[in-house]
Amino acid sequence: MNRVLVSRGIVHKGLLGAFAGSLLLFAACKPAGESAPESESQTQAGPVSEADIKGLAKFRDAFLAVKTADELEAFLQGLETNYASAPPEVKLASSYALLVRPFRSVVFRAAPLFKQNNATHSLVLTGVQQMVASTSILLPTTQWKAVTAYFTEPSTSKPNSFKSVADAQSEVETIVIPLLEKTIKNVTAIDVSDANPVVWDHRIAYGTASFKDPRDRFTKIGLAEKYAGLATLNSYLTTARVVSAYDINDAVAVIGSLGKIFGVDGFLLSSVQGAPISLRVSAINEYPQFLTIKSNGKALMAAALQSVRASIEAGSKTYEAVAARQASLGGKVDEFWALRPDVIMTGTRGISLTLKESSAIVSGPAQIYSNLTNESVAVNVPEFFTNPPADAKAFFPTSFVQGEDVSINGVKARNYLYGSATAWNVSAWSPYITSLKSSADVKEAARILGQSWGGGFVAAALAPFVF
Repeated sequence: MNRVLVSRGIVHKGLLGAFAGSLLLFAACKPAGESAPESESQTQAGPVSEADIKGLAKFRDAFLAVKTADELEAFLQGLETNYASAPPEVKLASSYALLVRPFRSVVFRAAPLFKQNNATHSLVLTGVQQMVASTSILLPTTQWKAVTAYFTEPSTSKPNSFKSVADAQSEVETIVIPLLEKTIKNVTAIDVSDANPVVWDHRIAYGTASFKDPRDRFTKIGLAEKYAGLATLNSYLTTARVVSAYDINDAVAVIGSLGKIFGVDGFLLSSVQGAPISLRVSAINEYPQFLTIKSNGKALMAAALQSVRASIEAGSKTYEAVAARQASLGGKVDEFWALRPDVIMTGTRGISLTLKESSAIVSGPAQIYSNLTNESVAVNVPEFFTNPPADAKAFFPTSFVQGEDVSINGVKARNYLYGSATAWNVSAWSPYITSLKSSADVKEAARILGQSWGGGFVAAALAPFVF
């Protein structure tokens, strides 16, 4: 519940996807219903029409008039300049659209970093090419060509390329984090309710093409969608703060070394051994400063604890608002809501258990149970944020399975456990997984957390240090 899906088949990963997500806001995956002429279609809760989008009509028309990256910048500047006097629906759309401003020319500016080794350069270049090509196919309109140019082409407003990963990381800390904080404050203050929802017009993203049914064109955004957006924004803020807290200046070099293990840019070794965690750890440990905490890292991690708690709290409020919406509908179906109770509330038990357990995990020491075996693990996630490790590499395993081959009935075969982890540094892990009795218990903790309702986000964080 703390991540609303932005979809309809056009939003993809990357910066262009982020901008599409900003414009689409919370157009959730939902069935469109039976197709009918636009003037005839309605749900049991009543129809939605052009008149309901209010101030977003001007927002829509202004975006659809954009033809160049500079015009897009002027459009965004206008949103920022006129924010205070804008109506609620425009404030909400503007809040998300303005999140892209720090990323103008980011692909052009970051290109010199990625050219430092062929493996990284090839991977990133391929990703950008796929992103641009897919946008040109799925969104073949003038304004989306401008969006592509906004992210990829040089501009006079941001002429300098990043000289190091630390340069880019510094902009995350000094520009992106404050913008996320401001956006969260702004969205929180916007008056949005189910009684007075924002009505989103998908023509903002899709152009002026005709829609056969208003259920495909219009989406209502109420209290649940507002909280869902806040949950997502706070999760982004958490990530930005954690990424800023640790030294990742060697990231491109590390990726290059890992690329040689994977065989992306030739092979580091004479034989193909795959890329077990033993080899990955060995490569990363060649960079002693990588993943060490920065001078202000502890303060950033403490702030990250507050944002992760805010994300989960907003997720809980999203669920409560959807439940209240279901009660208010009295058994009717309203297909215009982005978050439809008739779709979401079929998973009531799982959602409520996940939110309850996630809240317990970030509130303090917690006992988490596997929903498959009923085994438990004691964790103290807040301790990780308030007293973070000086070097996150300490979480990596310290010993590994030996022997590339095994004998099966006298036949030589590959040992697929070769290089997998067998032990970890107990002193590094025990402040955060407090039930550890031996280093081997780390993998059991990862399994139990992965099998729990609310510990999935912790299990995901452990995975790079366990598998």
